[in-house]
This record gives sequence, C-alpha cells and structure tokens, in this order.
Amino acid sequence: MKKILLFILVFALTVSFFTSCGAISDESPAIKVGETIVNLAEFRYQYNGNISSFKKKYASRLESTKELDFSKPLDEQIREEKTGSTWADYFVDVTVRSLQNYCILAEDARVNGETLSADDIAMVDAQIESLNAHLANKNITVEEMFGEGMTVEIYRSYLERTLLGNNRYYSIIDAIDIPYEKSLEYANSKPEIYHTLSYYFYEFKASDYNASYEEARNAANAFAESVTDPKDFEKLLYDNILDETEKAEYNEGKYFVPEVYHSNLNRDLQKWGFEIGRKSGDYTIVAGSDGLVLYMCSDIGLPSYLSYDLRHIFIPSDENVGGSAGVKQAETDAMKIVSEWENGGKGEELFASLATKYSYDGNTSKNGGLYKNTSASGFADNSFDWITSEERAFGDVSVFTAADGAHILFYIGEGIPLWQSTAEEALKAVEFNELMDDLANKYNFKIYSNVIDKIK
Repeated sequence: MKKILLFILVFALTVSFFTSCGAISDESPAIKVGETIVNLAEFRYQYNGNISSFKKKYASRLESTKELDFSKPLDEQIREEKTGSTWADYFVDVTVRSLQNYCILAEDARVNGETLSADDIAMVDAQIESLNAHLANKNITVEEMFGEGMTVEIYRSYLERTLLGNNRYYSIIDAIDIPYEKSLEYANSKPEIYHTLSYYFYEFKASDYNASYEEARNAANAFAESVTDPKDFEKLLYDNILDETEKAEYNEGKYFVPEVYHSNLNRDLQKWGFEIGRKSGDYTIVAGSDGLVLYMCSDIGLPSYLSYDLRHIFIPSDENVGGSAGVKQAETDAMKIVSEWENGGKGEELFASLATKYSYDGNTSKNGGLYKNTSASGFADNSFDWITSEERAFGDVSVFTAADGAHILFYIGEGIPLWQSTAEEALKAVEFNELMDDLANKYNFKIYSNVIDKIK
C-alpha cells in the first residue's frame, strides 16, 4: 500500500491540559485544534505505531541494556527517576508531538480555505481500496490490523488530515525567504556546526618517551617554523624531512586533509582547531601512535561543499519477501520504471510525472520527486560518488539500493553551498516553529489527558 509519510517537526509548545466529563469511548476527542479532532481510537493507533517504530529502531540496544521490557505494562516502568515519569508517559508525549503538527496545520489549511486536490483524493481513495483488498485477502478486520476502535472511516480521515497538513506545511516553508546575509551571519555564529578545518600533518617518529621524544618535538617545531606559507608544507616536507621510503610512497595531498567538520575531528583537533582566533599557519604538536604529530592549520571557515538539485523515486523493499531478496525485488521494480522513462522519451518532465506516480518518498512524491539544494549523502549506497562525480551531467539517471529499498536518481545540477542550504533550513525551522506557537494559541490547541490516559 502506498504510504503518505507524516513529517515530524519537534518543537516546544505551551499546552494546556483539559478534562471532560462523561463516559469515554473510542470516539472521544484526545486532541482538538479548532474544529479538527483526533479521537481516542486514532490516538491509540498512532501511539502503538510509535512503540512499534521504537522497538525496531532500538532493538539491539534494548536487548543489551534491558532498560525497557515490552512484556510488562509501560506505565509501571520508570523512565526518569527524578520526575517519576514512565515509558507510557514518554510514548504519549511522542504521539502528542507528532499529532499536534499536522493537526494544527490541517486546521490552518481549513480556515484558509485550502482543500485536497483531485489527485490527493484519488491517492487516498487508492489507499483505502488497497486496504480493503488487503483486509479481504487476509480475512481480518480493521481493528485486527490497526488496533482497537479503528475503522476505515477513521483511517481515511487520518490520511486526509495528514495530507492536508503536509500540503500546508510545504506552502508555508516555501513562502519563507531567508536572505543570503542572514544565512551567512547565522552560519558564522555557529562555527562548530557550520565551519570546517583544513590542515596539514606529519608524524615525527620517536622510539621512546625520553630523548627520542624530545628530538621529535624539536624537529617538529623547527620544521613548523620553517613553513612561511602552509601551501608549501608538503614540498618542504618532501625536500627536507621524508626518507627515501616515504618519498617513494608519496603522492600530492597525502599529508593534507581538507574541510573537516568539528564533529569529525579527533578531540585534540576539535579543541585546538576551533579556538577563537585560529588562523592559517598556526600549528600544534600532539602525541601520535609512534611519536609526535605536527598539525598545521591551512584554513578554517565555511566549506566549499555544494548542495545538489535532484529528482528522486523511492521504491521500498518488499516486506513480504524481506532481507536482500526484498531489496532485489525493489531494484527490479525500479529498473522497470527506468525503462518506462527511457521508452517514453526521457527528460525531466517525464521523470517528475513518474515520481508522482510511483515514488513512496513522502517528502517529494507530490512535487515530482524534487530535492533542491540537498546534500549528496543520505540516499543510498554509492550514490554519493555518482552525484559528485565530475562526469555527472544534467539528465543522468541511475538506480541505487540500500537496506530500505531502491532509489532512482535524476541529476539536475549543482545548487548553492551546502552550508547556506543547511543554515536556511535551520532559520526556516525557527520561523516555522514561532508560527506554530502562534497557531496553537489561535486555534486553542487542547489535549484531553483523561481520555489519553485510557491507553496507558
């Protein structure tokens, strides 16, 4: 069944808790935003879904730590000793935060007169049709598949509201404009996130911790002082320091490491490299594996890494097959789509239409699989090298696989610097979260805790 994936943007909201009188049933409201309501049955469905996702994601960790036992009641297992909150409280909180986003946005869309398009409705109809066929084939009920109280009507409402909320989210995000100067100021204010360190290095060997180490330190200091321009580091190293074996194994750039983010540096370089005032030509000497390593700063600042514009079609691994066989089936299905694209005359417009038709990527399937100014990493195995290759040209298409399935990529071209793209996303998130705070108050976001407590 084709999935509509719910985006989850976690942010802080000031939430009032309300109680209601009367009997509680599966139709009782658990969350209410204006006229948009999530009842207990749907909340339970989302709650159990979050637990299932957590089990899969942290299976190995839970097996070793035993910090959570799903065979026992979650409301009897303490998660935080200081507050006394339980694991049931935690999963309720996760569910509230995931639901509140699309509920607020769906209500805002409704108030602003936005509705689902004919294609959106057709997509929901197709999912409901697939659901009914699956239930009939397995001879099971909706409750057996989705949990207590769930009906086809509630599931349809969930799909429509999620899709409406998603549409509203992207219309808001696309309307936020972040000037270059603001992105630059923001990135420079957070060097440990956005800046990179480029450096030269060489290990001066020492056989013991006494005289040999003193000799190594003296040699490292003397060599460093002889370098007036870091760009000459390797040439001076080759001419004055390397032995014959090292010269035979040398190739240009062997002792140079470009643009490394703070998080990817070892502890010594993290502290030294990102000290205030660090500049080209500065150096430090630290203990290495066989002696003392000289590190010389070549440059520190915003990196040259580019973002890329791509179109993407995702075909998930066949869950009924599983494992490598499931991935192989996804790859086969992906190759059929590529053949359809080739036989149809190729081109970006055709690829976009196929992405809308076939892709399970909930982030981009509605906009033709388009990723603008995105990182080259994160799609699939070996896709990074393909995207960043100097030979890559507009219109190139290739299929890659990962544990989750097959990914078809259409290369458009290079985008803005990656740091700028990332900074813009962060600043847009700030503005979006501020707007969501306002909308939560405007539409009187409510949580009915006495109803939600029934699922614990």
